[in-house]
Amino acid sequence: MVAEPLLISFETVRKRLNADIHMRDHDDATGDLEHHVVQLGPKRAAVWLSQTFNYAVGDETSIRHNYRVTRFAPLVRENGEWQIGKIVEIENVAVKSVVDNHAGQVVGVLERNQEMALALLNPLTLEWVEQGAVPTAFGPLPGVTIQKASLQVGRGVVVVDVSSTHHVPRWVYWWGNEPAYTDGSGVFYSKDWGRSWDRLSIKSAAGILGMDRANDRVVWVTGNGFDGDTAVRSFGLN
Repeated sequence: MVAEPLLISFETVRKRLNADIHMRDHDDATGDLEHHVVQLGPKRAAVWLSQTFNYAVGDETSIRHNYRVTRFAPLVRENGEWQIGKIVEIENVAVKSVVDNHAGQVVGVLERNQEMALALLNPLTLEWVEQGAVPTAFGPLPGVTIQKASLQVGRGVVVVDVSSTHHVPRWVYWWGNEPAYTDGSGVFYSKDWGRSWDRLSIKSAAGILGMDRANDRVVWVTGNGFDGDTAVRSFGLN
């Protein structure tokens, strides 16, 4: 049991921003949730809970603003029961993924201002140390946001399966009234914990299926479910 809630409400966000903001009628008052728990030893663990609130301001009809907040706390096992420690809050950051490779590294994907970064966890302080930006499917082009970054972690290799949106400049799409964009995906791997990346030539509508972590091998299916090609393939990255 916790002494205070891990979640904050949309009313709290409205007060913090001190603005006339509103969500869609069908949106949950707690926003989009992501939670992660990692055990760091026989008597130590940590929990993260991230919320992303998407909202409009005043008379705006489109939901195009967001507010992110993450609350985390250490867990300590005493007399066979887990006790939660002090809850710490980080604004403007959402923890999207957390993976323990069980070989000394806990890796996470953090989202801030429509950008994502790969980070390593300091197991003593529970602080995330950012290593570098998660690559996008459209390379260095401007106006690109990452919609999803699925994380796989081996003993010495990190793999991200990324879905990106590229917002086309108005001079390219001068005849339309609405902003134009295109979507794309890509699979990237890093052998230095996110400081540099290489792209994998994997053609798969389903993306990455998983990873043989012990041998740093990535696994995928070549087909898309409609062409009859369902071969499962793997590739070593070490």
